[in-house]
Amino acid sequence: MNLKIVPWRVALVLLLGSATLFAVYAAVTWLRMRYGYDYALGVAPLFDVDRSPNITAWYNALLFAAAAGCMALAGTGVAPRERLSWWGATAVLTALSISEIAELGSTLTKAITGIFDIERSTLIATFGAAGMLLAIAFLPMLSRLPRGTSALLVLAAGAYVAAVSLGYVRTQTAEAITQTALGELTEVQWAKVRQDWAYVFQAVSERGFRMAAPILCVYAVLSCLSGNGASLNLHIAPKTSPSGASE
Repeated sequence: MNLKIVPWRVALVLLLGSATLFAVYAAVTWLRMRYGYDYALGVAPLFDVDRSPNITAWYNALLFAAAAGCMALAGTGVAPRERLSWWGATAVLTALSISEIAELGSTLTKAITGIFDIERSTLIATFGAAGMLLAIAFLPMLSRLPRGTSALLVLAAGAYVAAVSLGYVRTQTAEAITQTALGELTEVQWAKVRQDWAYVFQAVSERGFRMAAPILCVYAVLSCLSGNGASLNLHIAPKTSPSGASE
């Protein structure tokens, strides 16, 4: 059986998955802020973006993994001299997928700021400069792609930058509310922070941009492949017996 992969339908399914997670998160947040139900039979922590592990982060990791897979697939159909860029993009997206589950970003930030005694803002600026250099390295690849595909990939990168920026703003908000460094917040202080609507809005917005980035990437690459005449089909073959007859 062959299933035809339609780019806009794939993107719609991924968006519906994100929307479902946001709806559940909104519900458990409302229960927490309105009635103080912070556990809700074990359901609330699974959808709380401030707790680890949570289903939202797992889903985001799958989105980045899907985007990495699309990049790898597209890279197999280009000239050998162009494959390095596609493999590089695949590696970056794979690292982001792993980071969503392992929380490498926050772990590295805490480790580096503690070891070298530098401000978080300085570290983020350094990472930002490294990100700009990485983006410049991908400009030749973008220039060879159709204009629409390049625009969507740039938009995806912009969405991720917005997510990182909102993460920094969210940290500043938490520290401003409690007058305490993020790594030193107690459970009581966290409870106070998570009752603040501005903080909740920033958390939701950050996760929204973080999910939008890989979805845009998946749609862009699949649309590019489809526009180039590639056959996007998922082949499901029946199990066959040793004699060759299907079971």
